[in-house]
Amino acid sequence: SSGINAEWPLRPGEAERLLNMEDIRTVEEGFKAVQAFIDRGCNVAMVTLGSKGVVYCDRSKKLEHVQCPSVLAVDTTGAGDSFIGTLAHLVAKKELEGISFYRKVEIACQVASESVTKTGTQSSYPCSYKIDDA
Repeated sequence: SSGINAEWPLRPGEAERLLNMEDIRTVEEGFKAVQAFIDRGCNVAMVTLGSKGVVYCDRSKKLEHVQCPSVLAVDTTGAGDSFIGTLAHLVAKKELEGISFYRKVEIACQVASESVTKTGTQSSYPCSYKIDDA
């Protein structure tokens, strides 16, 4: 199988282009996409699905679906940045190593969901100490 060197988060549309897929909109389509990335050599693959949450898989091939809390969205600008920034913070912080990856994704979904309830981008993101206490 051909390897894909994708060690960075993919922007909307990139996963579809790399995998020659139509828009990824459902959990089932997300699962197909992350499995395809794992089959092509990625260690972890993740697809965000907006209000439907996030799907991910690692080399163990266990598929996970993390749902986002239901909120009234006011402005979705920056929701993906909020998600990936929160997840990166949680993964990088040594003091949080005992928290499961699933829980870290769950927290990132919560933060992203909260961010869409306010207008703007940076002003809708929480301070890191609020994330650490989640």
